[in-house]
Amino acid sequence: MIKVPEFLRSIFSDPRFHFIAQHRMVGSVDGVRNGIALATKSPKFDTFALNMLDNEKVLEAKRNGKIDQAFVVAARRNGSWQLEYCVAVEAEEFQTVLARQPFQTGKYGDFWTLYPSAFSDDEWEM
Repeated sequence: MIKVPEFLRSIFSDPRFHFIAQHRMVGSVDGVRNGIALATKSPKFDTFALNMLDNEKVLEAKRNGKIDQAFVVAARRNGSWQLEYCVAVEAEEFQTVLARQPFQTGKYGDFWTLYPSAFSDDEWEM
């Protein structure tokens, strides 16, 4: 598994990153352009939701050279409804996990529901 950069832990407070869609972010660090699809978890759920379109847009941006690196960041909403970093994975590598996951259709399109184990990382910040 590819080691993800430490700077991803602070994307929600780092001014180098900004939202380009409800669950998608971009930011440049040391000249490297990064795209992020957010898999979010609300307090009342045990799983993270990753929108298929957000995932695909980040992958497409990398394929088209608009970004240099693509990640999926799992983030949970706290009591104040603010997003908090949990873990990150390299987006292209994560596609093998997503290919085995069923998806659902919801208000905002198709999405995967992912248990924390889908990210299989020892660096969880929960």
